Amino acid sequence: MIKARATLAAVAALMVSLGCPGDDGGVGNVLVVASVEVTPGITTVILGSTTQLSAAPKTASGLPVPGRSVTWSSTDALKASVSQTGLVTGVGLGGPIRIRATVDGVT
Repeated sequence: MIKARATLAAVAALMVSLGCPGDDGGVGNVLVVASVEVTPGITTVILGSTTQLSAAPKTASGLPVPGRSVTWSSTDALKASVSQTGLVTGVGLGGPIRIRATVDGVT
């Protein structure tokens, strides 16, 4: 019985040491992004003003996926530009613009 426990403890220690590197303990490296939740979902940006958006990548079951890079884009950068930190600036007049957040190819 003691020998079995020692072997189990050695296997557990080996599994921990083989984990993926990263600040999140490796969890974010094995999760698959299924969706990206942008907040606020709908907003109005007035010409010359800014609004900060945030993006949360999630698994199909809704678990957050930490440690992933977000790429931001605008469907019309002449009306609303977006920085790589998600800061949207109203730069022109016009109708609805879609701001997209993409993580691991999921928008």
